[in-house]
Amino acid sequence: MNFSDFAKMLYPHIGKGQEIPSYVLSLIDMVMEDPSNELDITASENDTYNPLSSLAQIY
Repeated sequence: MNFSDFAKMLYPHIGKGQEIPSYVLSLIDMVMEDPSNELDITASENDTYNPLSSLAQIY
């Protein structure tokens, strides 16, 4: 099973009708470890801790 299959399997349970880009960001947020230092905490507060948050949403 690859990540795409795993994400599709989880979508009905935790997707809550989100658009795909928002769902992927929230899924990545769920599996990332919590910010543990000041730099990471600041990035989390600015919504830049998730490395995918800066990507454009293209459909």
